[in-house]
Amino acid sequence: GVRVYLIDTVVGGIVHSALHKDATGPVSIAQSEHVVLYSFWHKKKQHTELAVLELYQQTAVEISGAAQMFSFNETQQSSLLLDKPQVLSQAYVLGSGVKAMAVTNTMHGITTRNFLLGLSTDQVFSLDKRLVDPRRPTTKPTAADTEEGLLPYSPFIALTPTSYLSYY
Repeated sequence: GVRVYLIDTVVGGIVHSALHKDATGPVSIAQSEHVVLYSFWHKKKQHTELAVLELYQQTAVEISGAAQMFSFNETQQSSLLLDKPQVLSQAYVLGSGVKAMAVTNTMHGITTRNFLLGLSTDQVFSLDKRLVDPRRPTTKPTAADTEEGLLPYSPFIALTPTSYLSYY
């Protein structure tokens, strides 16, 4: 199996662990801000899976994801004083193997970041982070889900031709 650990390097504690019993490597992993995406081969089902972990800090007042993204807090806090973050996770099926992962980055960091997947077909695929959002509703989306731009959950990630950044 494959076991993934998220470790708080300040206090040396395990924030989260996940075990995928019927999984094997190779494992590719990428991290962007508070999101970790990794891939592995599911031996029993014979396909590549993407798993996503997203960390949220518990606050006294719940704030929507969009509000959290655009709020700027000038105060600094030691991670020694923060509560353990909440971890949301979800898994998806990908129709190709993954050799490598990275995250897009721009000079000023103001555009949406995508995950870049180096596929087993030797192509580069740009994966919109919204497609692997662990908050995607598994039932009919509520008005709040729709307002926040959450897509309905589907276990399959479509490899759309327009998202390939390289061709044969």
